[in-house]
Amino acid sequence: MCHETPTSQFLGSLITILGTCFTAWHIYCYDKGRCLLFERKSAFRWIIVWMFILVLCFFCIYTVMLTYIKYQEWYVVVNVSDTKTEILPAPYHTWSAYRQSLGSTSYQILAAAFSVSLWINCEETLYWAYLISTIRRRESKSWFQSVQMKIWVGVCLAITIICYGATNIDTTDLLSMERNLIFAGASIAGVLFVGSLWLIAVFPGFIRESQRQGANPDVIARLHYFKELNEMRTLFRCLYVVSLLAVSGDGFTKHTPVNAHPFTLDLFYIAGFFFIFVSNGISLMILLPRNTGNGSGVSSSGGVFVRRPVQDPAHCHLDRGGGGGGGGGRTRARQRAHDDDRMDILPSTPSSSLNSTSKNPYSTSSSPLRSTFKTTRDRERGSPSPWGILNDRLAIGSNNHHHHGGKKVQDDLEMQSTPRGGTFDQQCEGSISKGGGYHDEEEGIGGDEDKHGQNSTISMESITLDAPFAPTGGERILSEDELAAQRDQPGLLNAFRSPADIGAPAPPRDLNIVVVTSTVVEKT
Repeated sequence: MCHETPTSQFLGSLITILGTCFTAWHIYCYDKGRCLLFERKSAFRWIIVWMFILVLCFFCIYTVMLTYIKYQEWYVVVNVSDTKTEILPAPYHTWSAYRQSLGSTSYQILAAAFSVSLWINCEETLYWAYLISTIRRRESKSWFQSVQMKIWVGVCLAITIICYGATNIDTTDLLSMERNLIFAGASIAGVLFVGSLWLIAVFPGFIRESQRQGANPDVIARLHYFKELNEMRTLFRCLYVVSLLAVSGDGFTKHTPVNAHPFTLDLFYIAGFFFIFVSNGISLMILLPRNTGNGSGVSSSGGVFVRRPVQDPAHCHLDRGGGGGGGGGRTRARQRAHDDDRMDILPSTPSSSLNSTSKNPYSTSSSPLRSTFKTTRDRERGSPSPWGILNDRLAIGSNNHHHHGGKKVQDDLEMQSTPRGGTFDQQCEGSISKGGGYHDEEEGIGGDEDKHGQNSTISMESITLDAPFAPTGGERILSEDELAAQRDQPGLLNAFRSPADIGAPAPPRDLNIVVVTSTVVEKT
């Protein structure tokens, strides 16, 4: 502001610089800056991240410019009466023409900072409203096709027009520019604060709905974490709205008691800046949540697995016919029927382990199985799963791609995907005799129970985090190191379920029923 003390302006610039440093550190810890690179899958998140960076740049430029002006102009002696003088910060009309021009430019930059910051605040509420409605209605409409997206674009245009319109009402009076801009921005922030209150009110019900639909513990824990962060963010938004309204609204009064007193002016100015950057920092933590599992002593270099019951591969299941009815020892191949809405069993690799791979190691698989996380209607539309949209917003599986154990986990998964040095399709083809018959290769079908660290049948393309409600079954026997870790941490496997607990339906089998009749004739 053009009438606060140089010291308070310096503290404001220090807050913005520290906020910028925190943002850079958080982005680096999140994925070493890869979120700054454009990817089609996370295009909208990329836009919001760069909005955060623009806000920080604009605020830093504004505060540094005014700090420079304040320390150049310093203080002046002002005659407040015939017998009394005071030492006050130099009024803007005593500045040089060049510094007055710099001050006017700084308020144009502040208008841009306020506009982009309010865009982000509006997006946060509208995006969660879109997610909640999508989950409850079980729709698969993308964010770019939603009504909330159109509302957000319209609100962004309105915010920009209001902020710049209020700033440029009178560009010759710096006090008027700062008063109008801050009052307009604080008023819009107050309206968005009401939207945050709505989100706080409906979020507990959304968590209960997620639990009712069978959300896994990772999703529920992340939702509770977001709920607490959103409550804190809303509190700081309320505080900075009150601070900015107190300073700007006082400028419309006759005696301006807040702005006329140096203590209250500096208090509300510094508090307003501090609360803005705390609120934006929390928003960044919600947008880019970091997985702190490694910092708490949980290793992501290897997954924890539970033993899976031996089952025949789903797409080359062999039904052995019984005796009688001409069946003899003949075996016949049968393709298991799959429902469109049934979910494949995922490997029990924890999210921290799956997140360690920078990309899906099964993306080039030739397995005929396909991920069945989408409903038939979703496939027809080509739209993402609603739970996949939520999973992307929760950032489960999108961060922490660069842990030290990532390469090892990827190699382990690739090894498990091709037991015996080939895919299950190759095993099925190898079990067909040249004469067109089928052989019961007991070692190839049922021998996996004796193989340490090997997978049972999984779909190559079903290894995905697009379905946070998928069952988390196990895939291999625990290794010696994992057994030792389990002894040290008895509750390590409490969150894991065996595929036997899921209760997959038994495959259909041919039954040969032999009816034997006998006739007894008694002679008299």
